[in-house]
Amino acid sequence: MRAMLVPGMLLAALALRPAPAPAAQEAAHEGRTVSEWRAVLDGKDGKQRARAAAALARIGAPAAEALPSLAKAVVGATKDESLRVNAALALGRIGGSPDRLGDGPSRLPPPGEPADGPPDAPPAKDPPAKPDPDGEARARRIRELVLPALQKALRDPCGDVRSNAALSLLYLRKEGSPAAGALAKALGDPSVNLRRNAAAALGVVDPDPALVLGPLGKALADADATVADSAADALGALGAAALPALGDLRAALRRDVAAPRSTLDRMPRSAGVPTWPTLSCDLCLALGRIGRAAEPALPEVFLALRAKNVPARNAALQAVSAIRGDPAASVAAVLPLLEDGEESIRGLAALVLSDFGPDARSALPALEKLRDASTGSVRQNAQAAIDRIGGKAVATGAGEEAPTTPGGFSIMGGVGGGTVEIWR
Repeated sequence: MRAMLVPGMLLAALALRPAPAPAAQEAAHEGRTVSEWRAVLDGKDGKQRARAAAALARIGAPAAEALPSLAKAVVGATKDESLRVNAALALGRIGGSPDRLGDGPSRLPPPGEPADGPPDAPPAKDPPAKPDPDGEARARRIRELVLPALQKALRDPCGDVRSNAALSLLYLRKEGSPAAGALAKALGDPSVNLRRNAAAALGVVDPDPALVLGPLGKALADADATVADSAADALGALGAAALPALGDLRAALRRDVAAPRSTLDRMPRSAGVPTWPTLSCDLCLALGRIGRAAEPALPEVFLALRAKNVPARNAALQAVSAIRGDPAASVAAVLPLLEDGEESIRGLAALVLSDFGPDARSALPALEKLRDASTGSVRQNAQAAIDRIGGKAVATGAGEEAPTTPGGFSIMGGVGGGTVEIWR
């Protein structure tokens, strides 16, 4: 006799049956999936293919399956300029990491702390790498598809294609290092956007200094201030390896203090900077990242301490702290900033003076005057400087705060500031 299920029992049996696993949802843009956009990209309509490349670029990493088609479009669509422009950008936005552009170094070691870290600090360790089951496949795609296409795109007759190719190499970060020589050559290109993007990319692709120091040094004198600023950032990212470019950095800083050039598109108003930054800011920070070997540049840094631009004075103070050379001259140059009209500069100047310990004894009367006339962090920093210069430990016990470093910043706040994405 066949068993029969009444409706109630049927529902109960169905409830006991495991539900099928939901299918992975394919990424989409404007109602079309990656597969559908890739089909359009592989079609024959030039306008629609350009639109598909832009859509895949906006989807980003989930559109990795389209990288072969995009690479082919960059190098093969000789008559479709708009397609090459969008495809060159898509290769970086999909294969690279545009969402990590804020990961770069944002400032120098804090004043009051040695440039190589606290004396007893354990050596810095890289965070453990996250498991990436697709890492090898991704690396192979970059090596075999993306890099060759972008390197060829840097020689494209269209300036917008070249500019997007440089930006995509920035998105690839260290994986773009094989193209460092081509990026350095691009610093002499007529396209301002390309020069700006190429200089910014050289700050993150981990280039061989021998390939790039000369071109970056020349780029500090670029007619466009943001190109020069990106070059200064790139030299700063090289740290001590940028020492051979010290003469170019010094000359650029002298020029900019005499005739400041704005880098207003490098920092948003929301950052709270009281005046627009100038090129001097990143030049000073680059000198500071070279470290003690940049001592010959102190005369130019001292000039920047007297700049009208507040961010320039701020960055110059950071550079004095990081270079930490010629104590007598450094203390004499910083001392007037204890009476600066900006509170953040007064507080930072106090901590910079504390870096020189007993060599800054001549500053004690001015520091005591600043402490007595101030409140909050400026008063706190003045007292900390007095203690350090006098050989006393800085009190940081229960209920007390450690000295602060008001106003320390980098113009970029990471990498990629001032770069330009071009869409068609």
